[in-house]
Amino acid sequence: MTEPAVQGQAVETAQTDQVKQDGVPDNGAPPASLLEDVEALVEDGKTYVEAELNYQKARAGFAAGRGKWIAIFGVVALIALFLSAIALTLGLLVGLTTSLGIWGATAVVAGGWLLVVVLCVFGIVRSAKSISSAFKEDDS
Repeated sequence: MTEPAVQGQAVETAQTDQVKQDGVPDNGAPPASLLEDVEALVEDGKTYVEAELNYQKARAGFAAGRGKWIAIFGVVALIALFLSAIALTLGLLVGLTTSLGIWGATAVVAGGWLLVVVLCVFGIVRSAKSISSAFKEDDS
């Protein structure tokens, strides 16, 4: 009695395999044509591109908004730095006047600032040379 049951299962499996080999799904609907698959792929591609563009626009808007505040805070910081340099200069002048006299204090403070300028110029020249050597064409 077990043989007919096994034989019936084999026939059923063979019929299922035949349906799958024909390309017809179990629900009986015909398979999609290659043209329909390509059209669906193109539509999905368009949807993806549209979503990516919207995402990049949102990122650019966010960056622009943050960039505005970065610029504002940078300008305020530079103004505060400038005012601090003025306060430091005046404080040094007042403090050194008692020991060096007014002209001596002025010379020391101005010399200190000139030393800062010279060091900055050396840094600029060194950086410019490294940029120049990086972009120089190798003729050899």
